[in-house]
Amino acid sequence: MYFCIKQQLNGLTKEEYLTLRELCHIAKNMYNVGLYNVRQYYFEHKEFLNYEKNDHLAKTNENYKLLNSNMAQQILKKVNEAFKSFFGLISLAKQGKTQY
Repeated sequence: MYFCIKQQLNGLTKEEYLTLRELCHIAKNMYNVGLYNVRQYYFEHKEFLNYEKNDHLAKTNENYKLLNSNMAQQILKKVNEAFKSFFGLISLAKQGKTQY
């Protein structure tokens, strides 16, 4: 089941709205960069790429440079959390401790 939260942003000027829209687009791209790095590293090395290494790799990306560093780092931490959860679920499945 997927959930979506819609926010109504009232009282914004057109410039503020376009700025927020662009920042959201860049944040999405940054998440995809982090996701790509982790997946490719896993395919090549059969190991999990942790946050610190992913942050180091992503610093050369233009999306990282367009965002404030704390925003980009928080996005990469979310990627790290998602993959830790994913690999934890795989581990539980191998042990037979999950219904899926």
